[in-house]
Amino acid sequence: MFEAGNADLWMLEPARGVLTRLTTSPRLEFLARWTPDGRRLAFVGEDRVFDLYWMPADGSAPPELLRTSDYDKYPGSWSPDGRAFLYTETHTTTRENIWLLDVTGSKEARPLIVTPFLESGPEFSPDGRWFAFMSNESGRVEVYIAPLANPSAKTRISTAGGTEPSWAPDGRRLFYRSGDRLMSVDLGTGPAPAPGEARPLFAAETIADGWQSFRNYDPAADGRRFVIVDQGGAGATPIPLHVILNWFTDLDRRLPAARR
Repeated sequence: MFEAGNADLWMLEPARGVLTRLTTSPRLEFLARWTPDGRRLAFVGEDRVFDLYWMPADGSAPPELLRTSDYDKYPGSWSPDGRAFLYTETHTTTRENIWLLDVTGSKEARPLIVTPFLESGPEFSPDGRWFAFMSNESGRVEVYIAPLANPSAKTRISTAGGTEPSWAPDGRRLFYRSGDRLMSVDLGTGPAPAPGEARPLFAAETIADGWQSFRNYDPAADGRRFVIVDQGGAGATPIPLHVILNWFTDLDRRLPAARR
C-alpha cells in the first residue's frame, strides 16, 4: 500500500475488514508473494535497485534479504515445495531474464532463460516440473511453457498475443490474458503438457493491467472462479482532481500579517 510517497506491506483480513501493517521501512516494499505454506512472504524492496526480501507473514520478524545484485528483480512464483523461487532479473545487455533462486542453504541463484529478448512473469506448474512465462521473441509478447529441467525446450501456448499466465490448480489448463479476454488452454492429462486450442473464458477489459510480473487475477482452488482486481468499468464514478493555482499568493492574501 502506498502512503505518503512510500510503499509498505499490509495484511488484509477480508472477513473482518482489518488491515495490519507488516513493514515500516523507508524503502519501497511491494509485489508480495506467499510461500505455499502461507507462513512467509517474498517481496521487492527498493534500496539502490529492486532486491528480493522475505519475512514471516505474521510480521513476527523483520525482512531478510534473499537476493541482491546490481540489477532490478521482480518476483514470479514459488515451487510447490517452497524450496525454490522463480523471478525476473533485468540486465543491461540481455534485458529481462528468468532466474531460479534456491532458498535453502546458501540461497544460490542461477539463470534459466537468458536471451536478447524480454522474458518475464515466470509461474511454476502445480507439480513443480514446468513453468510458464512471457517472451517477445516472436515480435510480440506471447505465453510459453518450458520444463524446469530443460528451459530451452519451450512450447508456445498463446497464438495472438498473451500476458500474465497462470496455471489451473490441477495443472491441466493454463490461463492468460489476450487483449480484453481471459483465455484458457487445455494441457491434457499426460506426463508432459499437450496444449490444445486457446479459447476465451470471459471478457477481461475491467481487470486492471498487470505491471512487470504482477498479475491482477488469480484462479480459485476449484479452477472455476477467479479473483480479480477491477479497474472499474464505464459506469464507474470518476475521482475529481482539484488544482489550486497560485497557492502561495492566495495564502499570503488570506493570512493576517501578524501571523506571517
